[in-house]
Amino acid sequence: MNTSTSGKQLIKEFEGLRLRAYPDGAGYSVGYGHWGVSAGTVITQLQAEMYFELDIQRFENYINSLDLDINQNQFDALVSFTYNTGEGGFSGTMLEMARNNPNDPAIANEFARKVYSQGQILQALKNRRQIETELYFSPPGISKIAIASLSLGIGIIALLITRKISQK
Repeated sequence: MNTSTSGKQLIKEFEGLRLRAYPDGAGYSVGYGHWGVSAGTVITQLQAEMYFELDIQRFENYINSLDLDINQNQFDALVSFTYNTGEGGFSGTMLEMARNNPNDPAIANEFARKVYSQGQILQALKNRRQIETELYFSPPGISKIAIASLSLGIGIIALLITRKISQK
């Protein structure tokens, strides 16, 4: 499976684009959260896109290697999650739940646990996990709504998802 166009756009929205290296808590990143670069690194928009595609492929390969029975929204949410946390973020309890029952509501609690950076809860990570969780548990076909609504806030996304589901 591959990340959908709307899934990629969602990750880009979360990560933001920076053409100059910035400290990320574990070193330096550049582009759309491409980590492992040196302080002072400067790249072009084209390089940022190339790094992004390489990083997406890495996390797609990881999720695909797990042989999970998931839909496109679940796949996109897990790629976004691992893009942010690394492969180790999607392991242990969360992985076992997804293997045993990918629709287990308790998976939402596992998403919500990954909101810390350097021991501090970050509101941006709480927001991201909320959106990833909503995407993960949404039926296929709503990811474009989530992306279009991202800049309006989580409350609007929840409202749109609720409306979309209730129309079915």
